Amino acid sequence: MKTHNTKQNMKCAICSGSLSLTLASIIAAAVLLFPTYARSQPSEWIIYNTDNSGIPDNCVVAIGIDPQGNVWIGTKSGGLAVYRQMPVVDFNSDGIVDCADICIMIDHWHTDYPLCDIAPTPFGDGIVDVQDLIVLAEYLF
Repeated sequence: MKTHNTKQNMKCAICSGSLSLTLASIIAAAVLLFPTYARSQPSEWIIYNTDNSGIPDNCVVAIGIDPQGNVWIGTKSGGLAVYRQMPVVDFNSDGIVDCADICIMIDHWHTDYPLCDIAPTPFGDGIVDVQDLIVLAEYLF
């Protein structure tokens, strides 16, 4: 299993203290890992926990998404955490957001291409359109 070290962008936690997973933990994994899964290899899942993220406890007992797209995570003994997803806008992974990324978005205009469907957050709306271009423009140069 591959993990990614990011304390700032906490994504998910699955109860690791026992063999049984809580329903909320399974839902948290499905909801919060989907954007990562959609942009990675189909066989690659990333599980975030207290060792590699900002989540306060490894056992998730509740999860909710507010109207702004913030994911609120209630943990067993660590309290409440919030995850505000940052869109991935460096589509070609060259380390900068520039006209090459705009070209990639234009190539997928009015399609359901998940890499470029970044708005509205957190999961897009199923089509690459002006909403996505506005989000991309916020990160240019």
